[in-house]
Amino acid sequence: MFTNYIKTAWRNFYRSRVYSLINIFGLAIGLATVIMIFLYVKHETDYDKQHSRSERIYRQINNGKDYDDPIQPGIFMEFQRGQIPGVEQVTMMLKNDLVIRTGDKKLSEQEFLITDSCFFRIFDFNVVSGNPVEILKRPNTTILTESAAKLYFGDEDPIGKEILIENTYRAVVSGIIEDIPCQSFVSFSGILPTDYKLQVNESAVKSWFNSSFHYYSLLSPGADPEKVSMAINEAWNKNVPDERMKGNIRLQSLKDIHLHSENIRWEIEPQGSITVVRIFSLTAILILILACVNFVNLSTAQNVKRYREIGLRRVIGASRKSIVRQFLIETTMYILLALIVGVALVEISIPWFSEVYGFRPDLSVMLESSILSATILFLILLIIITGSYPAFVLSSFQPADALRSRGEVIGKTRKQRTGIREGLVIFQFIISVGLITGAFIVKKQFNHLSGMFPGFEKHQKLVISNPWDENMNSRFNALKGELARMPGIMTTASHNVPGDFQNNYLGVHVKGLDKEANNISTAFISVENNFFDVMGARMSEGNNFPQDLTDMAKDSLPLCIINETLAGIIRNQGIEDPVDEYLSGFWDKIPSRRIIGVVEDIHYRSLHNKVYPAVFIVSKQPYPNYVLNMIVDIDRENLGEAYREIEDAWNRVSQDWPFRATFLDNKLQELYVKEANLVRIIEVFTFLALVISLIGLTALVMFSLRNRIKELSIRKVLGASPGQLFWFYAWKYVRLVLLADIIALPLIYYLGKGWLEQFAFRIDIGFGILILSVILSVAITIITISYQTYRASRINPADSLKYE
Repeated sequence: MFTNYIKTAWRNFYRSRVYSLINIFGLAIGLATVIMIFLYVKHETDYDKQHSRSERIYRQINNGKDYDDPIQPGIFMEFQRGQIPGVEQVTMMLKNDLVIRTGDKKLSEQEFLITDSCFFRIFDFNVVSGNPVEILKRPNTTILTESAAKLYFGDEDPIGKEILIENTYRAVVSGIIEDIPCQSFVSFSGILPTDYKLQVNESAVKSWFNSSFHYYSLLSPGADPEKVSMAINEAWNKNVPDERMKGNIRLQSLKDIHLHSENIRWEIEPQGSITVVRIFSLTAILILILACVNFVNLSTAQNVKRYREIGLRRVIGASRKSIVRQFLIETTMYILLALIVGVALVEISIPWFSEVYGFRPDLSVMLESSILSATILFLILLIIITGSYPAFVLSSFQPADALRSRGEVIGKTRKQRTGIREGLVIFQFIISVGLITGAFIVKKQFNHLSGMFPGFEKHQKLVISNPWDENMNSRFNALKGELARMPGIMTTASHNVPGDFQNNYLGVHVKGLDKEANNISTAFISVENNFFDVMGARMSEGNNFPQDLTDMAKDSLPLCIINETLAGIIRNQGIEDPVDEYLSGFWDKIPSRRIIGVVEDIHYRSLHNKVYPAVFIVSKQPYPNYVLNMIVDIDRENLGEAYREIEDAWNRVSQDWPFRATFLDNKLQELYVKEANLVRIIEVFTFLALVISLIGLTALVMFSLRNRIKELSIRKVLGASPGQLFWFYAWKYVRLVLLADIIALPLIYYLGKGWLEQFAFRIDIGFGILILSVILSVAITIITISYQTYRASRINPADSLKYE
């Protein structure tokens, strides 16, 4: 019996192979989309599950007014370890990009974690050799990953060998661990003990005013995170040396770090976004529903011509149950074929997938027992959902009615038949129009972010990192002298560069105003005196720094320039014109500086964030020292040649340090990688949704026209022109699309407004996008049905009516 069902299903497939292939391909696209999004969501939600105690590991976060941050002073460890009830272990860590030398090799941008011995008592990283807990208790030691050991020493045994770090710190390789999984809250090539920071920057470990470390706590079983955070806050507020430093620390679960850290700055690693995961998940659900509706619609339309077959089967003794079984088996065959095609499409798309997502998905995860069971259950539900309607509806009619049927028989009346079909078409276009409009909103916002003037000219600016050591000033001056002889080259310098968070803050106030009531938290940035000219920043009030200054004058210059954001805050404090007022509160040797100018806001961070108040000074003091970053403005067409010349100049003045440089526009573009990838992915998924809808619409139009060809012929005999017939039939679908627009656009407008709230600088959706969506949806519909409709309107009535 089962064999007969398969044979019958195959005959029906072959008899209507065009419609069947269209139906299978539409469902295959939907399944491929769901699989791709599932692989992404699984990857994003599986972070840090390798740690056996992940449910009890928490990160300490400082709650701020505009944002939160996860860093604290290293000295705070003295008041936490063994003193916070409910905490089993606590560790602190920070990550630095370091220059590593091993023999003749000189490697830059090597990621090293600086932490203490409790790190391995909290986190589970697979150890290859050595005792990491004991190693991190000793100075001048290091632990390497297998890949780093291979890179540094080749096939030699790395244990006992020495590496030179930042040309100052010698560390003996004492342990090896496996490479860090890509789904980890932190990645690194090696680990150094906190002794490294004690030697190169003691204040990071010993000062309350240097916040550098991330703190992680392993809570005792059953401990309440709320009570633990209260105890940590009590320890903090009791011991900080300044009342203004009192804060509010909360605990964030390790499993929430990757997807729930969108308002947190100074992350140890770039994190994901739960918003993007939700958008993709919703998109997958919508496209799957779209594909299923399309499948049901086409299956029902395709099978109406089988009513006489069904009637004959019933007459010769077939039960309704056997008819239902036949349709469900056919549906199963179609869905399995669609699944095979869908998996093939995913396999073909993996290179693109890898480029956009940043990791290579592995389809073999679908064979994991839990996922395979869920997939089988999903397919069974899909078969029931998509197969039940045509199976039970088409098998429900009496044999006499089925044998008399010549056309569509879905409902008991023509109105019912039309209403069900049109309702499904409207539902398809609600999803498609919603995705089109959403794609327009995301694309427009991304263009707004990438095209907005950031307060300076970002193109053809090369940022060169100048390492911190005793020769940094002489090396800077030597390089500047070399570059001054090159045509088309101008240089300036800054302690901070756009694309990075400002990492120096102070509380300033206008001299003469109450310090406590008018204190303003401000970014403190040291720049060379020609910084604003070379960067193309614009002064809105006052004057620029003097251009002819000796090094001695730069160290004692009692002047500053503020940005417009800080100027606005000062005005709100009752100072009408901040120029020529004095700012107090600097922690360098000049406690008070005169404001000589106001510069238009420079966006150091992404446009997700508001511009932070900033004060600019000129200083070559030990810290902050503007010589940390040289910015080279290249006025040449051949950037590659200029880059090589600058690198050669660096190698002439510095044999100890590798050349580390990046173009500023590339650095800024990295701030919007998530949005750029989101745009690309949404565009692709929107296109796929449109393909599914248009495949279904094309097949429905072809089927409907075939059933109504005699009606069109009669209208033509009665005097209707081909153009009138075209618009008569086209309007039937255009009005459905317009109705879908009316339903979908208000919903997507509301959702789009909510998504845009995460940006400090955002577009206004406006009516332009909505009108464009309506025009595009109608145009696509007309283009899709035009050929079939126009072809039907050109048929000679004699050919279609001669058999009546």
